[in-house]
Amino acid sequence: MGCHSVSYLNTEDICCECKHDERQFPGYAAALAAEEAAVRSGDLNFTGVGLSDLDRQVMQRLLAERRKATAHI
Repeated sequence: MGCHSVSYLNTEDICCECKHDERQFPGYAAALAAEEAAVRSGDLNFTGVGLSDLDRQVMQRLLAERRKATAHI
């Protein structure tokens, strides 16, 4: 990974393309709000809210679309 970040949904290190995709997950807004609330309350080791089944479905679709697009290059 040339560019990486930590997911807002869990503690996984993800690439910047996945970070962009993550913003489209149905649970992203709630995960972001939960992380911000945890930090405000002093929890600097928040582990995230996790991925829901719907988040995983969206992630798999976006990854498949990206693979298909790069396969034509």
